[in-house]
Amino acid sequence: MPKTGQTSMEDTLYFLTYAHVLNECLPGQTQIFTVKLLLEWITMLPGSENPKTNESLFINNDFVLDLEQHIRDVPQYLKDFASKSDEVKAKAKGHFEDVLKEVVPVFVDTLCSRLLELSRKSHIADVTIKGWEAIYKRGDYAQFLSEVFLFALQVKAPIISKKAKKAAVDAQLVNDIVKDSDRLDELLNRLVLTPIRKPLQIAKNEQPFIMPLYAAYGSIDGKVYASKSELPLHLQEDLEMRRDQFYSAETVRIQGAKALGAIAAHEYSTLENEVFHAAYDVCTDEYKNGFVRMKKVMMHIVSMPSGKSIYFRTKWIGPEEKQGICHQLAGKERLKWVMPDE
Repeated sequence: MPKTGQTSMEDTLYFLTYAHVLNECLPGQTQIFTVKLLLEWITMLPGSENPKTNESLFINNDFVLDLEQHIRDVPQYLKDFASKSDEVKAKAKGHFEDVLKEVVPVFVDTLCSRLLELSRKSHIADVTIKGWEAIYKRGDYAQFLSEVFLFALQVKAPIISKKAKKAAVDAQLVNDIVKDSDRLDELLNRLVLTPIRKPLQIAKNEQPFIMPLYAAYGSIDGKVYASKSELPLHLQEDLEMRRDQFYSAETVRIQGAKALGAIAAHEYSTLENEVFHAAYDVCTDEYKNGFVRMKKVMMHIVSMPSGKSIYFRTKWIGPEEKQGICHQLAGKERLKWVMPDE
């Protein structure tokens, strides 16, 4: 099948649209190959040089890119040469016999019919189009391609200023971003995480955030706690609540990364940093003890607004998850419940 979706196709016939149609029927070939195929034979003919520099047109990636972006057209001097030179007209058919050798045979009719379709949508005299149709119907494909090409070459391409082009590209970029953002939100809202349940006993991976909690509990009455069983009953209940919060955050960290895959790269670190900055000023104020400090942070962080991290675009981040991230930060010693001088 011909290639599709690689170039944007205008509805009128001129050099670039001719090149696009031809390129679609040359599987595996690049647009620069096609442009060279269409123009280089002319540029090698005597008299086709730029009259100001006496140099032949140099067809490279930059030239093709400028054509594609509509910031330049085939030079007028080459158009004039092609339209007035009997040598070009005489050699055109022979050249397009070579062009047809590059086209997969099954695509020849597709190529010709597509060019006729473009012609009918353009402001071209009916008599001209009927002449091309007659050539096509009798199977003289090289003659058809050469006549349509020489006509298309003369048509002035729509040229867009660089400023206008940038504005159009920027507008399209914004439009694409909005569409991609909507699709991403739809995807994220469909993802559901499997909660990680806390074990009955405190696990090894909990120790980094549990020890700061013991220190916070000890700051209430000056005691040193090293295990849950040593805590008063109301603090044992508080500890279990903090463990629930921690595992809510762990669910997002672990299950979220699995659900998002490559999208999640560095995103959890961004989420942690945002929670840290939201909690920092509250955490560094002076309080009666470390337990009060921890409680103040927990109460403050639930009202933290959505931030930069992609996790905030999911339905995964609620009060419990934000509080759990604070415990993760305490386990990393970024947040401190008990200050060294207390």
